[in-house]
Amino acid sequence: MFLSFLPEAPGFARGLYHEVERKTSGGAHFMTSSHLIDLLYMAIIAVVAVFFILQLIMVSHFFAPRNPNPVKLEPYECGNVSLGEPWSKFHVGYYVFALLFLAFDIETVFLFPLAVVYRGAGLIALVELALFMGILVFALYYAWKKGFLEWT
Repeated sequence: MFLSFLPEAPGFARGLYHEVERKTSGGAHFMTSSHLIDLLYMAIIAVVAVFFILQLIMVSHFFAPRNPNPVKLEPYECGNVSLGEPWSKFHVGYYVFALLFLAFDIETVFLFPLAVVYRGAGLIALVELALFMGILVFALYYAWKKGFLEWT
Protein backbone atom coordinates (compact mmCIF):
# COMPACT_ATOMS: atom_id res chain seq x y z
CA MET A 1 0.00 0.00 0.00
CA PHE A 2 1.26 3.50 -0.81
CA LEU A 3 0.70 4.72 2.77
CA SER A 4 2.20 1.73 4.51
CA PHE A 5 4.22 3.95 6.86
CA LEU A 6 0.99 5.25 8.46
CA PRO A 7 -0.78 3.30 11.22
CA GLU A 8 -3.77 1.23 10.18
CA ALA A 9 -6.97 3.20 9.78
CA PRO A 10 -9.83 1.10 8.41
CA GLY A 11 -11.87 4.10 7.24
CA PHE A 12 -8.95 5.67 5.41
CA ALA A 13 -7.91 2.39 3.80
CA ARG A 14 -11.40 1.87 2.39
CA GLY A 15 -11.46 5.32 0.78
CA LEU A 16 -13.09 8.66 1.38
CA TYR A 17 -16.62 7.37 0.79
CA HIS A 18 -16.67 4.84 3.59
CA GLU A 19 -19.69 4.23 5.74
CA VAL A 20 -20.06 6.79 8.51
CA GLU A 21 -20.12 5.11 11.89
CA ARG A 22 -21.58 7.39 14.51
CA LYS A 23 -22.22 6.69 18.12
CA THR A 24 -25.05 8.42 19.85
CA SER A 25 -25.04 9.46 23.42
CA GLY A 26 -28.11 11.31 24.60
CA GLY A 27 -28.96 12.50 21.05
CA ALA A 28 -25.51 14.06 20.50
CA HIS A 29 -23.39 12.78 17.63
CA PHE A 30 -19.64 12.66 17.86
CA MET A 31 -16.89 11.28 15.65
CA THR A 32 -15.20 8.00 16.31
CA SER A 33 -11.44 7.68 16.59
CA SER A 34 -11.17 6.28 13.04
CA HIS A 35 -12.77 9.46 11.71
CA LEU A 36 -10.35 11.60 13.66
CA ILE A 37 -7.45 9.57 12.27
CA ASP A 38 -8.82 10.13 8.76
CA LEU A 39 -8.95 13.87 9.42
CA LEU A 40 -5.41 13.75 10.76
CA TYR A 41 -4.21 12.04 7.57
CA MET A 42 -5.92 14.67 5.42
CA ALA A 43 -4.37 17.45 7.51
CA ILE A 44 -0.91 15.87 7.13
CA ILE A 45 -1.36 15.64 3.36
CA ALA A 46 -2.51 19.28 3.21
CA VAL A 47 0.49 20.44 5.25
CA VAL A 48 2.88 18.46 3.03
CA ALA A 49 1.24 19.92 -0.10
CA VAL A 50 1.57 23.49 1.20
CA PHE A 51 5.19 22.74 2.16
CA PHE A 52 6.02 21.58 -1.38
CA ILE A 53 4.34 24.60 -2.94
CA LEU A 54 6.25 27.00 -0.68
CA GLN A 55 9.45 25.09 -1.32
CA LEU A 56 9.04 25.46 -5.10
CA ILE A 57 8.36 29.18 -4.77
CA MET A 58 11.44 29.65 -2.59
CA VAL A 59 13.69 27.64 -4.93
CA SER A 60 12.48 29.72 -7.86
CA HIS A 61 13.07 32.92 -5.90
CA PHE A 62 16.63 32.03 -4.89
CA PHE A 63 17.90 30.37 -8.08
CA ALA A 64 16.18 32.34 -10.85
CA PRO A 65 18.64 34.44 -12.85
CA ARG A 66 18.22 38.16 -12.35
CA ASN A 67 20.23 40.56 -14.43
CA PRO A 68 17.95 43.48 -15.28
CA ASN A 69 19.05 45.97 -17.90
CA PRO A 70 17.18 48.76 -19.71
CA VAL A 71 16.33 46.54 -22.68
CA LYS A 72 14.84 43.79 -20.50
CA LEU A 73 12.85 46.29 -18.44
CA GLU A 74 11.01 47.67 -21.49
CA PRO A 75 7.45 46.45 -22.06
CA TYR A 76 7.32 43.75 -24.72
CA GLU A 77 4.83 44.51 -27.47
CA CYS A 78 4.89 41.58 -29.90
CA GLY A 79 8.45 42.29 -30.96
CA ASN A 80 7.73 45.89 -31.93
CA VAL A 81 9.19 48.93 -30.25
CA SER A 82 6.58 50.50 -27.96
CA LEU A 83 5.40 53.93 -29.02
CA GLY A 84 3.43 56.41 -26.95
CA GLU A 85 2.08 56.18 -23.45
CA PRO A 86 1.40 52.74 -21.99
CA TRP A 87 -1.98 53.85 -20.58
CA SER A 88 -3.51 55.13 -23.78
CA LYS A 89 -7.29 55.14 -24.19
CA PHE A 90 -9.02 52.86 -26.66
CA HIS A 91 -12.22 53.63 -28.49
CA VAL A 92 -15.20 52.20 -26.61
CA GLY A 93 -16.38 50.52 -29.81
CA TYR A 94 -13.69 47.87 -29.45
CA TYR A 95 -14.98 46.89 -26.02
CA VAL A 96 -18.62 46.88 -27.11
CA PHE A 97 -17.82 44.77 -30.16
CA ALA A 98 -15.85 42.31 -28.01
CA LEU A 99 -18.71 42.06 -25.51
CA LEU A 100 -21.23 41.49 -28.30
CA PHE A 101 -19.04 38.77 -29.76
CA LEU A 102 -18.70 37.14 -26.36
CA ALA A 103 -22.44 37.29 -25.69
CA PHE A 104 -23.41 35.79 -29.05
CA ASP A 105 -20.66 33.19 -28.83
CA ILE A 106 -21.95 32.01 -25.46
CA GLU A 107 -25.52 31.98 -26.78
CA THR A 108 -24.52 29.63 -29.59
CA VAL A 109 -22.95 27.31 -27.02
CA PHE A 110 -26.38 27.11 -25.37
CA LEU A 111 -27.94 26.19 -28.73
CA PHE A 112 -25.77 23.11 -29.25
CA PRO A 113 -27.26 20.85 -26.51
CA LEU A 114 -30.78 21.68 -27.67
CA ALA A 115 -29.88 20.81 -31.24
CA VAL A 116 -28.45 17.47 -30.10
CA VAL A 117 -31.58 16.38 -28.22
CA TYR A 118 -34.15 18.19 -30.40
CA ARG A 119 -35.70 15.07 -31.91
CA GLY A 120 -36.75 13.67 -28.53
CA ALA A 121 -37.71 17.03 -26.98
CA GLY A 122 -40.92 17.71 -28.89
CA LEU A 123 -42.97 20.85 -29.49
CA ILE A 124 -42.01 22.57 -26.22
CA ALA A 125 -38.35 22.52 -27.25
CA LEU A 126 -39.26 24.01 -30.63
CA VAL A 127 -41.14 26.87 -28.93
CA GLU A 128 -38.23 27.47 -26.55
CA LEU A 129 -35.80 27.43 -29.47
CA ALA A 130 -37.93 29.92 -31.42
CA LEU A 131 -38.16 32.22 -28.38
CA PHE A 132 -34.41 31.98 -27.79
CA MET A 133 -33.59 32.69 -31.43
CA GLY A 134 -36.08 35.58 -31.41
CA ILE A 135 -34.28 37.18 -28.48
CA LEU A 136 -30.94 36.71 -30.25
CA VAL A 137 -32.23 38.24 -33.49
CA PHE A 138 -33.76 41.17 -31.58
CA ALA A 139 -30.47 41.78 -29.73
CA LEU A 140 -28.54 41.73 -33.01
CA TYR A 141 -31.05 44.10 -34.63
CA TYR A 142 -30.82 46.46 -31.64
CA ALA A 143 -27.01 46.47 -31.72
CA TRP A 144 -27.04 47.06 -35.48
CA LYS A 145 -29.51 49.98 -35.26
CA LYS A 146 -27.57 51.60 -32.40
CA GLY A 147 -24.39 51.45 -34.52
CA PHE A 148 -22.45 49.14 -32.22
CA LEU A 149 -21.32 46.99 -35.15
CA GLU A 150 -19.71 49.87 -37.09
CA TRP A 151 -16.00 50.66 -36.77
CA THR A 152 -16.25 54.42 -37.33
